[in-house]
Formats: sequence, structure tokens, C-alpha cells
Amino acid sequence: MRPQAVDVLEFLKQDRAIREQNEAREKGMRDFWSQMETQRDKGREEGREEGRQNLRAVARALLAMGVSREKVARATQLSTAEVEALERA
Repeated sequence: MRPQAVDVLEFLKQDRAIREQNEAREKGMRDFWSQMETQRDKGREEGREEGRQNLRAVARALLAMGVSREKVARATQLSTAEVEALERA
């Protein structure tokens, strides 16, 4: 006795219109998930950039309070060069 899924697949192979509809649906789903992944990656990148901006604001505040560049770099995990650039700006 053949599994029912095999029978369904055999039927789908025989009907061209149904097969084309199925392929179009699958393509649509792949496109949808690709767009979702792209948007997720874009959101993550925007979040990272926002986090970097917040770190720069904290670094500026610490520098204004007289905290040394090295301590600011350690506290914010920014590079010493980035902290120096913020200090000059």
C-alpha cells in the first residue's frame, strides 16, 4: 500500500496548472521570507548604529566630566582613536 502523500504528489505532477500554481506559491513564500530576513538585518544594523551613537554620547559626557580618554574607552568599549576624535569635535 502506497502512502497517501505519494499519491498526492503523483497527482500534482500530472496537472500542469496545479503544479504551476504550487511553484508560484512556493516562490512567493521564498520571496516573502527573503524580504523578512532583509528587513530583520536592516533593523539589527539600525539598532547597532543607535547603540554606537548612545556610546558616543556617553563618551562625550564622560570627557566633559574630566574622565581620562583611556577610562572612557574602557567604559564605552570605543577605541582610543574614536574617543580622541570625540574629544576634538
